[in-house]
Amino acid sequence: MLQRVSGLTFFAKQSPETLLHKLTGFSPNQFMQEIRLQTVREWLENQQYGTVKEVCCAVVRMSSIFRGFF
Repeated sequence: MLQRVSGLTFFAKQSPETLLHKLTGFSPNQFMQEIRLQTVREWLENQQYGTVKEVCCAVVRMSSIFRGFF
């Protein structure tokens, strides 16, 4: 995804990564991991899924969707 954004905004590939790191303090991979962890925390707190196994399966699905963007 960063390569696509770079092409659309005429930035070098490294620039969006650098900007993301400056804004969040995370690399792109660390940022996505934080998003996943926050989402899982919300799911568990809100009891959105019945079991931990269901949460794990949902995380795998979410991760595969994110891979398509990055």
